[in-house]
Amino acid sequence: MSDPILHKTEKCMAAWEAFRASGQREPLPLYCHEHDEWQRQHNEVTDDWRVAWCDVLATVPTTRRGAIELIDAFLLYQEADTDRSQYLRVLAQLRAFLHASP
Repeated sequence: MSDPILHKTEKCMAAWEAFRASGQREPLPLYCHEHDEWQRQHNEVTDDWRVAWCDVLATVPTTRRGAIELIDAFLLYQEADTDRSQYLRVLAQLRAFLHASP
């Protein structure tokens, strides 16, 4: 049986790449029509990434590979707006996995 977190981390990483790519395309000057449209689209991409990240955070890994993927995703997203509650959730998931492991 496959670890459910693997698909979720893959989806989250794709959303993260879309977020980063969007951020690099910000048009200038600010307060023009093009920037307003970019901001709207960027907000949607940001929301997609946050939903995917929250889905990862809500999933306890069931395999060693899944636990490693969770750690890798967490380390990758440290440049984002991860707050202390997310640190605690990741640690709680890893703790639950380790308790369930033989």
